[in-house]
Amino acid sequence: GGGIDPLDPVNIDRSSTLIARKIADIGAVVVKTAADHTPIYVRQIAQVIVGHQPRLGIVGRGDEDDVVEGVVLMRKGERSLVTANAVAEKLTQIERDELLPKGMSIRVFNQRTDLVHVTTHNVLHNLLVGVGLVIAVLFVFLGDIACAMIVALVIPLALLFAISVLYFRGMSANLLSIGAVDFGIIVDSSVIIAETVYRKVTAADADPTASLIDRISDATRGVERPILYSTIIIVCAFIPLFTMTGPAGALFGPMAATYAFSILGALLTAVTLAPVLCSFFFRNKVAVHETRLDRFMKRIYGSTLRWTLRRRLATVLTCAGLVAVTIAFVPRLGAEFMPELEEGNLWIRALMPRTVSREEAARIAPQLRAVIASIPEVRGVMSHVGRPDDGTDITSFFNIEFNVPLKPMEQWRPHLTRRKIEEELSAKFQSFPGIEFSFSQLIRDNIDEALSGIKGSNSVKLFGSDLHTLETVGQRVVDALEKIPGVQDVGIFHILGQPNFEIRIDRPACARYGINVDDVTEIVQVAIGGKGFSKMVEGEKLYDIVLRLPQHLRNDPTDIARIMVDAPAAKDQRGARIPLGQIAEISPHTSGATYIYRENNRRYIPIKFAVRGRDLASTIAEARDNVESANGAVKLP
Repeated sequence: GGGIDPLDPVNIDRSSTLIARKIADIGAVVVKTAADHTPIYVRQIAQVIVGHQPRLGIVGRGDEDDVVEGVVLMRKGERSLVTANAVAEKLTQIERDELLPKGMSIRVFNQRTDLVHVTTHNVLHNLLVGVGLVIAVLFVFLGDIACAMIVALVIPLALLFAISVLYFRGMSANLLSIGAVDFGIIVDSSVIIAETVYRKVTAADADPTASLIDRISDATRGVERPILYSTIIIVCAFIPLFTMTGPAGALFGPMAATYAFSILGALLTAVTLAPVLCSFFFRNKVAVHETRLDRFMKRIYGSTLRWTLRRRLATVLTCAGLVAVTIAFVPRLGAEFMPELEEGNLWIRALMPRTVSREEAARIAPQLRAVIASIPEVRGVMSHVGRPDDGTDITSFFNIEFNVPLKPMEQWRPHLTRRKIEEELSAKFQSFPGIEFSFSQLIRDNIDEALSGIKGSNSVKLFGSDLHTLETVGQRVVDALEKIPGVQDVGIFHILGQPNFEIRIDRPACARYGINVDDVTEIVQVAIGGKGFSKMVEGEKLYDIVLRLPQHLRNDPTDIARIMVDAPAAKDQRGARIPLGQIAEISPHTSGATYIYRENNRRYIPIKFAVRGRDLASTIAEARDNVESANGAVKLP
């Protein structure tokens, strides 16, 4: 039936009275009527209390060891900044309208707008610096400020064109694409147009009878085709990015689109606007002399050219040798999956032994938060022990994750980087033996887990059917990875070692007493695990009414062995009650499976590791060779 929610802010002052009334109502339920018509109530054979589901996780923040965390998920396709501002406005409304119960408040710990604003600031800074460098370089080499300003104007117009096209297509540029735009490539076409026109107009042998428009037109026509071809070649280099699908396509697709549209906008601006601006600013230009820098560089170039032409064979052989050396070094060049985005935070994961209890994990988490907070650059620390109740993050109390926002870089100690902060924390974590730590960032950690399904920046998946064999070979892989230079934070996600409490039903014994095996399993489920037999409604909330033995009668194997099971009664006789220990074998602390990871219906064991101080590609190649090759350190069954 229906009921009044005692946690509703309207009823918070009389919540204790409402809860007591509900408990009394349940206790007054009639279970059975005796032979003398005497009713037997629930309160006479059981104790009615307000319980809770088994706790699966604990969230702590700063000095508070137990808080409630809420995560706002943005729908796919929505714009992050608009959504984040709408969420902030709604939180303000909740506080203003006093919709929370007394004593509760909402505090924002982490929000995406911080990263968006930092990235936007960096883009604007790069834009201003790029424009300034273009103006300075062109002024130094041409000695004309008007020409430099015309070229510099292309940068914001090209970005405006790209963002406009993305907007009308219903797309948005992500943080990677905005930060990856190369201003040098954007201004190439405009530099060629502006410099060619400038040289044509100010040349000493220019035709004085030709109009300015004609001279600009002649200069532009001579370079339009090469500019077009070079732009097409650059855009074709992004074709592989356009063909990517899945998470990689979602990550690099906007970057390729932003880059291509920026280059296209720069080309259109160069062949249309730049000549028009030249017609305004290059009026009354007279023949100009070369700058001192031009004369100096031409003198150096001329002497070098004459020297190489006199030694043509040596020049060819030298260049061929340099090409050969370059080709020889190509296999040794490092490679990375993508440049790291500085998100302004750390995501630290601590893996403890699989058998750790909730109480022990809750005791260690505040100590680790205090160690992390001791770094001056840390703005706050939030810890996550275990997993949320909704089951979206399958783990247990052995896993502690820390969300660590950092202060702005301007407030950091001199010459300090995020890597050095991680090294400093790693040194401090040495005082916690038996715990494996790994470092990442909030968005990067989510991307890595989405790509591989493993909580780690890099991972090895060892497939097989036997769990014990997977554990044994997995430890060999860990030992091999730890010997590879550049590999750090190696850890195995154990799939065995979870203590189990096993109750094996003795079927012959059940048959002697005439007891059904299903009845035994149901009694064990109700007595130990609990089973809901009805529901209670409180406002919009629905709760189970659960039948279960008290905790002191189900925590000890001896007490569990004394749980009575009713045997069928013979004719005109009362049925016997048999202790569970006589019809089942009870084995506490039996080692069993902790997790069973699957991919494509195949079992596997994951091993995670990080790479520092070395490129990713060569490290992965060496690790693959050590693990998979016949002469490697790991012998696969």
